Amino acid sequence: MSRIGTLMAAAAAALTAVLAGCHTCEDHEASQMSKELAEFNYAHGKYDQAKTLYSRCVEKCSDNEDGWLGLANSSRELGNLQYQSAAELAGQGKIPDSKRVFKEATENHRIAFELFHRKIQERPDDMAPHYGLGLFYYQRATSPVPFPFPLDDTKRRGTERDLAIAEFQLILKKGELVQVHRYLGLALFAAGRMDEGRPHLKRFHDIQQSAYERIIRMPGSSDEEKKNKEARLTAVSKEIEDIRDVLGEYFMTVTREFDRLRLKKDRTADDEAKMAKFKRESLELENIIKNFHLTNLGPVEQEVRRRCDDYLRVFNGGQVAEIMSFVATKQGEDIAMQQAVQDRVKQGMKINNPQYRTIVVSGDTASVALVCELVSSKGTRPNAELTMHWRLVGGQWKISDLP
Repeated sequence: MSRIGTLMAAAAAALTAVLAGCHTCEDHEASQMSKELAEFNYAHGKYDQAKTLYSRCVEKCSDNEDGWLGLANSSRELGNLQYQSAAELAGQGKIPDSKRVFKEATENHRIAFELFHRKIQERPDDMAPHYGLGLFYYQRATSPVPFPFPLDDTKRRGTERDLAIAEFQLILKKGELVQVHRYLGLALFAAGRMDEGRPHLKRFHDIQQSAYERIIRMPGSSDEEKKNKEARLTAVSKEIEDIRDVLGEYFMTVTREFDRLRLKKDRTADDEAKMAKFKRESLELENIIKNFHLTNLGPVEQEVRRRCDDYLRVFNGGQVAEIMSFVATKQGEDIAMQQAVQDRVKQGMKINNPQYRTIVVSGDTASVALVCELVSSKGTRPNAELTMHWRLVGGQWKISDLP
């Protein structure tokens, strides 16, 4: 039996001992130290060292659940790197080496697969192994190299993609995890289910935007604070850029398929239908990519954002006089503007759940584009796009026209 196999067999015995009330750690302190070192290596992409350290962690304490999960995750990630290496070796004509590394990658993925399933059986309410398994399926289904499946093996890639979707959907039924929105959205896009995937990518974007704005407000007076702030801003920006890159790859794939059919002679009715589908998807992807970015806020933009928040709060309160205190009217248009405000209040208009997309300041004017839930007596529009125009009057930003 392999070393990992022996460890996994010991885990079953450990679980029985734990349930019986027996603590199974041979050396708890050494186990924790190995786990902390493993986490450091995993965070820095050194998955081979992380795997070794996580193995040592569970050897010293076989009921260390974090250790087992870390071993599964590091085995998955190490396998991914080895599949990439095997593809590179094959491209260089080093076939024996490619086969050897491919075998190692497959073994690491087997270990990850078995550990995730074991932990799901032992702890069915713990979503961490479900997340790890979802990533396992997602990464294999969308691998940019022809391993573990050929790039044109749509059947097996599609099967694992759907298994990833099922895992991520299960997690969101139990609660929210921001990265699940990311991978579920991308998996649904890969499946051609853009209408289902779009809300998850939007949710992921909005959470990252909120994180960005919290970081912007953090103190940055000392060198250490500035360094920490810049690192965190870079990390958030990378999250968004990574998704833009993936969506860009989908866009290129859809465009290539459209062009292939366009150049085909004697197209069938089925070909025409596919072309229409690809055209629609390419337009949707282009629009999503264009809008999928962080709204970078300097001091002035932050002030405009605060004024927007205050205005929307007052507007939803429905008091005409308070709303008018935010409005900059042109000479002779006061009565008409107040009537417009009254009409909106009578219609029960409310602007809920605003998500800011762009804030552009130019001198003493500003333009704010947002997506919101627009409510009125006519009904509710869940993803309404609004643009608010502001003007600096007497040192204070005011609405120059009603959205």
